[in-house]
Amino acid sequence: MTDLIRGVFKSKSKTPEQDAILRKNISEAAAESALSYFRDGPRYPSWSLGMQVTLDLVCATFGAMRHTNTLNTNEEFSVAKIGNAMRIIRDIEVDLTDCPGENKTEYWKVDHPSLYESPHPFFDELMSQDKERVEQNNPRQLYSEVVVHNEVIEAAKNKGHSMDQIMSLAPLDENEYIVVHFHGGAYCYESTAVYRRSMLDFSQETGCRVFLPDYRFAPENPFPASLVDCYQFYLHLINMGYKSSNILIMGDSAGGNAVLNILMLLKRANKNQPKGAVAFSPWCDLTENSGIKENEKYDWVQKTNMHNILATIRLYADPGKPYDADLKKKLQHPLISPLYGDFTDCAPIYIQGGGSEVLINGIDALAKHIGATEVQISGGEHPGFQTDERNIYEKYPGMPHVFFHFDDAPEHLAAIKGVGNFFRKLNQK
Repeated sequence: MTDLIRGVFKSKSKTPEQDAILRKNISEAAAESALSYFRDGPRYPSWSLGMQVTLDLVCATFGAMRHTNTLNTNEEFSVAKIGNAMRIIRDIEVDLTDCPGENKTEYWKVDHPSLYESPHPFFDELMSQDKERVEQNNPRQLYSEVVVHNEVIEAAKNKGHSMDQIMSLAPLDENEYIVVHFHGGAYCYESTAVYRRSMLDFSQETGCRVFLPDYRFAPENPFPASLVDCYQFYLHLINMGYKSSNILIMGDSAGGNAVLNILMLLKRANKNQPKGAVAFSPWCDLTENSGIKENEKYDWVQKTNMHNILATIRLYADPGKPYDADLKKKLQHPLISPLYGDFTDCAPIYIQGGGSEVLINGIDALAKHIGATEVQISGGEHPGFQTDERNIYEKYPGMPHVFFHFDDAPEHLAAIKGVGNFFRKLNQK
């Protein structure tokens, strides 16, 4: 999570006033967090000083830059103003200098007929627009980060591949395994850049190249635009020659939502499932039932106030619309809240949840829904999988939302190793 904090400090969209507020909030939060740790002990028994301070600094960073700080709910609702207020936590850069790997931004076009074959009526309009743009010789263009650990680079070079090939989206060979990670941020903010460093760890652990696709943000592009882009990127990889059975898809928070939806959409379209799916702290229940307010002191995510028109759930699902019976019903749709979806005949699913995160009740419910038995893991060692169950759920006591980002928590090492063990488990079959 230090990358997120550094990234916000380096954001090109930050005004001098915001910079001053951020510096003040960060300084005060660091001092108060350290004082509290030494005076009262750790907020959670297993937390180190670094873990507690980092969590509080993330809270201070988001608190200082939250879009609700600069917008008045009594003003006329403006998608443009909201998007502009979110730019500071969208325009985040993370440099991999001195890190054991490389990253590159690669662009791709929505220009293949399979990319505008709608798998659901919700997608019809947006995919029809994509088809029209192709007919006008003006296809949409998106990008994906390519993140590769040095060990994976060297292995590919030893097989005769050039750096240009290694850092592209094209397959290195017909049997290459890859990892695709869809980033989080409530479908409203953050960026692929925040994940570069952590994806190096997953690249090393799996021995694979990792792709980090970008997607459109709400509220400028509300549901289902983000899902359309994520689904199309997966199909784009298939069109490039990757085998579905060689693709591991992952996602955290909203990215976990996307991963779960991709599985359901592929099934609905009678297309092949990926090798497996990893959902880190998945945002799986967007209804008012989701969230444990008592866990806010242990997490950097807050329980959503559904009556606030600026709540990210509402900005994503139906921006500017009242929180009425129609919206409540819409939030229960499986393509918005995958908790209510059917995952029969989908790829194996591996869920990781933080035991103290605000969204844990929804994650618990999802695990139960897909028949995954809860296993609790503490510390930095991952025990491997002592089960033949298709779907797996691990809960890490004391951990916040998307805890693999927190280097000061030893559990982040277990999370990374868990993905490697899951990947190897799938390849044994």
